[in-house]
Amino acid sequence: MEKILKTLILWLCCLSSAFATSTLDVDQLAQRYIPSAYVGVVVMDAKNGQVLYSQNANKDFSPASTTKVLAAFAALVQLGPNYTYKTQALIDVTQLKNHILHGDLTMQFNGDPSLTSKDVEELVKMLPSAGIQEIDGNIIIDNTRFQGSPYPFGIEYEDVNWYYNAPATSIIIDQNKATIHLVPAHKIGQKTTIKFKQNTQYMTWNNQVMTVSEKQAAHHCQLILEVSDKNQVHLSGCWPIHGAVLELNLAIKNPTLFAQKIIQENLAKYKIKFNGHFVTGKTPKLATLQVAYHESAPISKLIKTMLKDSNNLYARILGKTLGEQIFHSSSIQEGANAIKKILFEHFNIKLNGSKIYDTAGTGYTLLTPMQMAQTLYAAYHSPYKTVLIDALPKSGWLTDGTFEQDYIYKKYLPPHVYAKTGSMKSISTLAGYITTKKGKTLIFTIYTNHVAEQLKYARKMQTRICKELQEMY
Repeated sequence: MEKILKTLILWLCCLSSAFATSTLDVDQLAQRYIPSAYVGVVVMDAKNGQVLYSQNANKDFSPASTTKVLAAFAALVQLGPNYTYKTQALIDVTQLKNHILHGDLTMQFNGDPSLTSKDVEELVKMLPSAGIQEIDGNIIIDNTRFQGSPYPFGIEYEDVNWYYNAPATSIIIDQNKATIHLVPAHKIGQKTTIKFKQNTQYMTWNNQVMTVSEKQAAHHCQLILEVSDKNQVHLSGCWPIHGAVLELNLAIKNPTLFAQKIIQENLAKYKIKFNGHFVTGKTPKLATLQVAYHESAPISKLIKTMLKDSNNLYARILGKTLGEQIFHSSSIQEGANAIKKILFEHFNIKLNGSKIYDTAGTGYTLLTPMQMAQTLYAAYHSPYKTVLIDALPKSGWLTDGTFEQDYIYKKYLPPHVYAKTGSMKSISTLAGYITTKKGKTLIFTIYTNHVAEQLKYARKMQTRICKELQEMY
């Protein structure tokens, strides 16, 4: 199967727009909706790989979050759809006597991106059932599986304060996210109020955001957020008096400290006496008895969250896992390199000329529309076709994921579109599969970069292309 796919994809690389048979006029649509933008499009027959339309097919574009399709497919191929992440508590069995652990307890975190604070509570809750009512030693927080920077190359300093760039480490709890609501005061000149929502009790807060007039908020000040490595939050700047209540989702920058506080809170809750200290380090060799255990859902389920919700953290953790397996290095960059290697060796998709710095697609990542189409073609003819397509956002009566969250996609996309969205400043991308009215499945990539207009116009163009494809074929 892989040899056949390699041959087919090599053939696809040699195809040119001379094979295009449609009357799709992307230039006309671009001129109508986003005249200043740089546009790349590939339309391909999913059955035989014939290129039906192409424009700037082999030019570099920022693919934004459509890069996550590569991460999902490579993970399915390399790790398998049943791969899971395990979080566990371990001890040296010789140190447990009469319900007292005369030694250390290790909490070993292995990068489960779906782990919740409730899951950690359940781990602590299991300890008395394993015979542990008192810990007369330290609790070792093992956060050593994934090394390297928790952030990809190209991330701006301010962006690491927000949940969509939460640190990708071995410890992930509630996606390393805290949530508050910022409420304007009733009078100009008064301080705003914070309503604490999720995980805020594990952080310290300093709110100096003032309530101002609409004019001052629009032209003279802004909201400023700083989160320290000790999970201390400082908010300053202003918010308009008639502004809506603002939900802020912040990154928890120190997951180790976050985990310690959750564990400590639940030790008290379940009346487990703890006489030692929290320390960090690797699991001791003699700590082989598992006394508490949590296993994630399989990758086939995890990629649904990653693709439907466009979750950066899931994508970076999958990348780190692939880097660990292929190169024995778990940096985000090696994760990107692993994706290139996997897709080339299995399907002859040549990504060496591309620039992938982040498996989530942010920063300086560059791909061509044809490379994305080739990946979608390989996935369509692989054993993971159904799993991958089912994980993509879908349009129609049961629209979900980022299609549900975006007004333009939800309102204007025709039914039977299964595709990944991507969005950054001046960038809107869409890539996936569409079923035509005649029952044919097409693969499409629509990349728009340097969009000077509002991004909703790029999305309107994308939906118009999808409608025309459904009618043409």
